[in-house]
Parts: sequence; C-alpha cells; structure tokens
Amino acid sequence: MGEKAGTFKTRFDYILNMVGLMVGFSNIWRFPYVCYKHGGGAFIFAYLILLVSVVFPLASIEAALGQHSGKSVVKIWGIIPLFKGLGCTALFLMVYWFTVLGVLMSWVMRWMWASFSYDAVWMSCNNTWNTGGCISVVDNNSMMVMSSSSGSSNVSLVYRSSVEEYFNNYILGKSDSMEDYGSIKPDLLLCLVIVWVAAYFSVWKGIEWTSKVVYVTATTPIIMLVVLMVRAATLEGASYGITEYLKPDVGKLAQIMVWREAATQVIFSLGLCSGGLPTLSKFNAYNHNYLRDIIILLILNAASSFIAGFACFSVLGHLAVETNATIEDIAAKGPELVYIIYPTAMTLLPGHQVWCPLFFLTMLLIGFDSLFVHHEAFVCCMNDLLPRWFRFKYANEVWFAVTGFLMMLVGMTMITSGGIYVLELLNNYAVTGWCRFFLSFWEFMAIGWIYGTSNMCDLIEDMVGYRLGVVRHLFHYSWRYIGPGICLVFTFYSLSLYQTLKYESYVYPAWANALGWLIALITPLTFPVIAAWVLYKAEGESFKEKFRRAIARKDMKRRVSCPEKKEEEKEMRESML
Repeated sequence: MGEKAGTFKTRFDYILNMVGLMVGFSNIWRFPYVCYKHGGGAFIFAYLILLVSVVFPLASIEAALGQHSGKSVVKIWGIIPLFKGLGCTALFLMVYWFTVLGVLMSWVMRWMWASFSYDAVWMSCNNTWNTGGCISVVDNNSMMVMSSSSGSSNVSLVYRSSVEEYFNNYILGKSDSMEDYGSIKPDLLLCLVIVWVAAYFSVWKGIEWTSKVVYVTATTPIIMLVVLMVRAATLEGASYGITEYLKPDVGKLAQIMVWREAATQVIFSLGLCSGGLPTLSKFNAYNHNYLRDIIILLILNAASSFIAGFACFSVLGHLAVETNATIEDIAAKGPELVYIIYPTAMTLLPGHQVWCPLFFLTMLLIGFDSLFVHHEAFVCCMNDLLPRWFRFKYANEVWFAVTGFLMMLVGMTMITSGGIYVLELLNNYAVTGWCRFFLSFWEFMAIGWIYGTSNMCDLIEDMVGYRLGVVRHLFHYSWRYIGPGICLVFTFYSLSLYQTLKYESYVYPAWANALGWLIALITPLTFPVIAAWVLYKAEGESFKEKFRRAIARKDMKRRVSCPEKKEEEKEMRESML
C-alpha cells in the first residue's frame, strides 16, 4: 500500500477525500459560537483575512510537498533533513484527534438511536435519571433551558433542563469528578464498536476503495446541512438569531483574541499540521493542479462553517423565543451545542421524530467521513515509516484492523462515568491550542528561510504547469514574514492564557493538569529531539559543517511511471481548458 502515487482516478476523488478530512465537527459546534462571541461580521472579516494571508499559503506548502514527493507527512520534510521531526509531530496530532473523534461519534450514535423513539423521554422529568432540579424543555414559562455551565447568570446552579439531564445522567452516566471513574457504559461501547467497524470497512481496501465511499459520505451531510438550514430559517425567531450571529462589532478587531480565535478555527478545521493534507495529496498525479483544488476546498470549508452558523443561530433564535430567553442565555459551544442545545430545539419543532434523527444522522456522517479519512492517512504514514511490515498478503486489511482496534481501546477510557473528563483533558491539551501555531511557525520557517520561497514556487510551477504570477508574491511575503510572525505571536499569546483546566464546576487536580502537559509536550518536543539526532548523525567534524549539511535541500521528487505520465498529460490538457 502507498507505494505508488496517482491512485486518485479523478480530481473529484481528491476533493471529496479532502472535504471528508476538512469539514467536521468544528464547523458545526465551534465556528458558530466563536463567531457570535467575537464580533459576528467582524470575526468573519478576520477569518477571511487569515484564510488568504496565512492558511492558503500554509496549505499550499503541505499539499505541494505531498504531491511532489509521493510520500506521507512522516517523509515529506526530508526535503530539509533538520526538519524531519515535523512529520512525526503531525502524526501525534492525527492520532489524538481521531481517537477523540471516535468517542464523540459514539455519543452522536447513541443520541440518534434514542431519537428514533416516538416518545422523546428527554422532554420530561418523570424518569429515573432526573433530579429534583429538572425542568422540562416543554415548560415555556421557564427561561432555564440550561444549567449554569452555559454561562448564564440567570440560571440557578440547582436547575438543569430535562435534555441536559438526559445527556449527562443517562447517556453519559457522568460522575462528579475525574477520580470517580466508574465503569464502561455498555450502550456507548456498542456504539463505539459500530463506529470503528464501519470505519474499517470504509478503508480496508486502500485509497481507491475509500474514494468510492466518500462520494456518499462527503456529499450527503452537506446536503442535509443545507436542508436543516432551510428548515431552521422558516422558524419563528430565526431572523432574531441570524441578526445576533452576524451583527458586526468592529471594535473587537482591535483585540488579539479575535484574530487568535479565527486562526485557531481555520487551522484546526482544515487539519493543517496534523498530516492529513500532505498524506492524501501524495495520491495525486505529479502534474495535478492541486492549487485550484486547494482554493475550492478552502471555499467549501468556509461555506460549510457559514451555513452551519446560519442553521445554528436560526435554531437558537427559535429556542430563545420558545423559552422566553435571549441568545446570550442559551448560546453554547462544543458538546453542549450538539448534544444539548440542538436536541432541545429539535424537540420543540413539529415532527421532531423526523428532525432529531436527521440532525444526528448529519452529525454522524460528518464525523464518520473525517474519522475514516484520518485513519487512511495514518496507515499511509505507518507504511512509509515501516515499509517492511507491509510486505505480506492482506497487509492493508491487517494494519487497518490493528490500528482501529488500538484506537478503539484508547477511546474506551472515555466512555465511562468519568470519561468525559478524560476527553476534555485530551481535547484541551493535545488536540487544539498553541501546539498547531508552534508547528505552523516552523513549517513557514523551513520553507521561507531554509528551502527558499523561489525554490518552492519553482517546485509548485513545475507541478501545476503554469506561472504563479501574483500568487508568487503572496507566497513570498506569507512564507517569510506574515505567516511565521502571526503564528509565533499566537503561540506565546495562547500560552499566556493558560489556566488550570475546568469542566463546568469541576476543577481538575494538579496531577491531571500535569498529565495533560505531558501529553501536550510530546508533540512539539518530538521536533527538536529528532533535529538534534539529525545534527548528531550528519557528516562533518564541526558543528557548523554538520548544521550546513542538515539544512541542505534534498531532491524529493518522485519517479514518474509511464502510466502516470499519461495521467499527467491528461491533467495538463484539462487545466488548459
């Protein structure tokens, strides 16, 4: 597996695989909230500026190196030996994320399973898991649709909505602390097993098989998201929600937090620095016009986020009207939005037996697509790292099964009563945050100051078959100045914001925060450790000579087979049309 490049049969195979990689949960549950919180239209302005000036040039680097070398992320940085470690750091981020993603999908599947019932038991407070502070979501006389964890000062600590109690007390069986770990919930374990078995059979035959699956899994959720947006726009209160969502607060553009949140959103949602983009790009023909596709993908990703925002705040506006609350009272991000706020709103719609399953099916497909595409990329990386271990019959099938099983075992630590605390620990320390800015900075430095912007642009022009023109100037200034400058500032700013981790009212103990830092530091420290090893092994007697050899450019251009040359000629003809 992975020995030859150019296994995408059409350009749409590449685009749809990348849509599966890029359009995920963060588009649905993070973008709408951070957009609303950080200035609405002003946040969108910052988002678009960073998309053009930082993210497009960074994505172009990663995709170009994968397509040029025909290698996965663990090998592409061999183009500058001193920076080989960047590939291994990406591998850690990839593993952290799709391990968490499998658990999040098991929660979605459990909700979807429940939503098919005619009687929505989460609407009432007459169940064994309810407490004395339960408030039914059908009680229109109450503003208390969420507990105090939503941040609303109008809500007593005692009271929780019936939907929140259903999710926390019944689905998760959530305990009061990380120390009260509890046992594995059988229903969530079944959902987790189903998720990973389905992911296995989506990738077990390699990228050509996966490329067939994504024609369904990448397109269907986007269509469903549009349907949900149209339905939400017809609800009473939808205009109020959309107005609050887009209302620009231009003054917030002067706050570094707004720009940092916009950069975090777009870099994380596109999966930059986590290895998926260059690894999937290796399957393109050498002369594939990947720049055109990157632009398309950036537009699709941004559009998906904007559509999700419209759908989300149309629903929140309706929920605010139905519960006599304000958007500020009920707006939430992350798991609260998907697992509590949306089910609450769907429950209040006529025909909730249709809209609840449709919403959770949409979320399931969005997450599933991202999960198995990341799994495909991970095994490709392992193939490049350990090629001898793939030289037996059914190597693909065995490796996908073994790695999927191991990720499932890790995920099982997060489906116990205290599992949500483990997930939040991993999510806050290892998956998001300053680490991606740190790695982005070094990727910019590697290309902008070591490999050379002119050399990189020449490499890209050799592949796409045309002059870059004004884009060459954009790449030059971004790779050398704008990109590294912004990423370095955001790295230190993010670290300066560090606080002891909390989840709702629970404050994590010192040992848990220490464990979180240990997990978080494994990723960035891999880079300097490998760089030191490369310097040690480099030829030369003095440090200066060793360093010069370690930063010398290497020719990573892959050999092009005759069948691929025909494919390249076809690509060239298509790009001229």
